Amino acid sequence: MPFKVVLLPAALKARAKLDSQIRAKVDEALKKLETDPRPPGSVQLTDWKPPKSRRIRVAGDWRVIVNDATQDIDVSRIAHRSESY
Repeated sequence: MPFKVVLLPAALKARAKLDSQIRAKVDEALKKLETDPRPPGSVQLTDWKPPKSRRIRVAGDWRVIVNDATQDIDVSRIAHRSESY
């Protein structure tokens, strides 16, 4: 069953500011989330609100923070690794 990926306002704003090459890689990763909300290499974040948040590594230095506690996958943040935590 496909999952619905929802970009929260902060993630939408960050996505709009990305370079086109990075944005394409982020979009590809988001598309894959529709079929697998916990892709290989994703890491469960501890001490993170909301609980059940995961970090997905994209394009080397970029991270996508998602919450897959419900049927919808909420993308809360898209950031460079130096700014993502």
